[in-house]
Amino acid sequence: MGKKVEQQPQEPAGLKTKTTTQTQRLKVKLTPEELLAYGQKLTDQLMDCSETKDEAKSVASTYKAKVDSLEAAIVVTRNLVHNKYEIREVECVNVLNFTTGRAVTTRTDTQEIIEDRPLRFEERESSLPFDDEKDGTEAAATDGQ
Repeated sequence: MGKKVEQQPQEPAGLKTKTTTQTQRLKVKLTPEELLAYGQKLTDQLMDCSETKDEAKSVASTYKAKVDSLEAAIVVTRNLVHNKYEIREVECVNVLNFTTGRAVTTRTDTQEIIEDRPLRFEERESSLPFDDEKDGTEAAATDGQ
């Protein structure tokens, strides 16, 4: 415990003195009521801080997901530009030529032959009608593969 300070004795009469007041920052022991109030204030501040940190994590997580999505899209586009092509669905015509024994697949957009191979056994045994046997219909590709 601190020492109890006694008041200064009065100076003898006849001395010239000047008395003033001032404030100073000094240690003051908290009362039980003040401790209770500061304890409540501390728990409120801790809760606010925790909630704010959680909110910041959530916002950061949301933005991280957005950035990750943008970066993934950038990678796809970068690869397209770098490779100068992409894979798309393209209509093709398959011709099974029983005279030459070859199967030829041609792109309809560029007329490029993408496959020219010998007929497989099951294709040679096909019972499908030939293009010239159809009654006035346009030649169509068969799905016998």
